[in-house]
Amino acid sequence: MKTQVSNYFEDMLSFYAPPRREQKMIDYIVAFCQNKQLEIISQNEGGILVRIPETAANYQTLFFNAHLDQKENEEKLVFNYENGTYSASAGFLGADDKAGVAAMLAVMDFLSTTNEPHGETEWLFTTREEEGMAGIKMFDTELLHAHFGYTLDAPGDVGSYYPESKTHIVLDFQVSQNFAESNVSAINIVRSVIHQVKLQKLPRDITFLFDQFEGSQEASYELVKARTCLFAPRTLSELLPFVEDIKEAFYAAGTKYNADIEADTRVTYHGYRIEPNHQVLHLLKAGIKNSHLTATELKLDGGSDANVLNERGFVTCLLSCGYQNEHSHAETITEQSLIDLAELVKQLIIGATSDRITATF
Repeated sequence: MKTQVSNYFEDMLSFYAPPRREQKMIDYIVAFCQNKQLEIISQNEGGILVRIPETAANYQTLFFNAHLDQKENEEKLVFNYENGTYSASAGFLGADDKAGVAAMLAVMDFLSTTNEPHGETEWLFTTREEEGMAGIKMFDTELLHAHFGYTLDAPGDVGSYYPESKTHIVLDFQVSQNFAESNVSAINIVRSVIHQVKLQKLPRDITFLFDQFEGSQEASYELVKARTCLFAPRTLSELLPFVEDIKEAFYAAGTKYNADIEADTRVTYHGYRIEPNHQVLHLLKAGIKNSHLTATELKLDGGSDANVLNERGFVTCLLSCGYQNEHSHAETITEQSLIDLAELVKQLIIGATSDRITATF
């Protein structure tokens, strides 16, 4: 017999919901809340916030977060369930992040239909996470009562967690060259600068990537657009000197070869690091133990809603949901992972009493 969390998961597999096309997922969440008589605090283009009132005193208010969209893939999903594992024979499975959403719904269902004592809980479902976390950036997070919580949106075994993340910066350059003024092409200017930056030997913890490249050429004119990115477990202020060095290398090359250089810099997401003694981690480790799982601290290069929430002052730990090979035809997740994830969320809520949360683990 399929579990409740699996039923929610399978329901949502029928919805193809890439960024900006999440309406069926939104309708599903709204209908669920109406059926369970749960209060929707806010619903807008950034997502949906649901709040469940406390049923007992001396519990910490917690929030949980997952995103409604999935990686874009226009191929129609055909999913398989075999030997306890979900996979796709066509399309992307979309367990990133339907697994997180399903676990949240299962626990919301549990809280609304049982007498289990608990504190106030908040459930934040966001849109457009796969589009640079656009949904959470639009959402009014000041509506949250909780000061800390968890984002359910990472690969790996349930029980794994990510207490830190890197800052990610995109640097876009446009190099325009008029061959009447120089015989050095814009393409070669870009290549020389990239080579120069790599020779500078940035600190080991800073990664510099040449991400995208495109160009066009007419009789005596060439235009090249290059995208590079820089990411590291450092704050934005710590990375800015290296950003300026890279920009200066492009400007210097433009001066040397009579080329016009335009630069645009944007921060995709800010990095964060949760202090080891913070209560969000104390509670998590206890919840993992009570769920009979193994606690494993991991590192992740990518970003999530947790980056934006941490930037805004809400201490947020990113949790693994059990899926593997996300954003591909090879994505899989086991039914047991869905069960384990829902159980972990439940244990976090049950264990969030004032006396337990301050214990040392």
